Order: sequence, then structure tokens, then C-alpha cells
Amino acid sequence: PSSFIPLNTTMSTQQQTSYQSGIHNQQHHNLLSDAIRQLLEECDTVQGFQILTSPGGYAGLTASLLEEVRDECKSAARLTMFVEDNGNTQTSSSSHDARLAFRRRLDTGLVYHGIGTSSDVMLPL
Repeated sequence: PSSFIPLNTTMSTQQQTSYQSGIHNQQHHNLLSDAIRQLLEECDTVQGFQILTSPGGYAGLTASLLEEVRDECKSAARLTMFVEDNGNTQTSSSSHDARLAFRRRLDTGLVYHGIGTSSDVMLPL
């Protein structure tokens, strides 16, 4: 469909892992922002947006785009579906593993806050 905007470029591993790196990823933000603007110019009335995202940098990128959409299209509904990564639930006594687990939980909290404040509905999957 003409309203589907895939992200045809990839983020580096470092950009994928951090919510903050996604928020500050200007290259991807500009690509998607331009694509959204082109779609909006073709519309008479925008009823809403449905967004599917995943953890890490992509969620940060989603949050920054949702802020822009919220400001540009105030009356349009915003439904965000967030695909959670629950596959790696092993516990370890290593301090490095504990730090990584803490960072993942902190990142998930930032995602919920960032996407939740700019979405009308957020659905974790």
C-alpha cells in the first residue's frame, strides 16, 4: 500500500541497542519524516497512524517521529504497537550480565514513557 513506509536502511548494532541513540539518529529521522510529509500532502484528511516498532534504537526513532506527528496532526489518532523482546530471560550472577539486564529494563521504561506520551494507544505485543 502507498501508506506503508518501510525503513530500507539499517542501523548499526550500537544504534539498535539504545533508545537514546534512536532518538538522536538524524539520518533515519529525516528519511522517515520526509516520507511521512509526502504521504500527508497526498491526504485530504488524516484520520490516524498505526505504527509497529521494536525495542532499542527503533523505538527511540519511533518516539521522536511520534512527537513530530503529534505536533503536525493534532486530531489524528496514533496507535503504536511495540514488539517486546522477552526471549532472553536467563539470569546470571555475572556483574556484566546484571548491568546489561538493568540497561535493557531501563531502556524499556524509556520506551514506554517516550512512546506512551506521544501515542493515544500503545499496545505491547
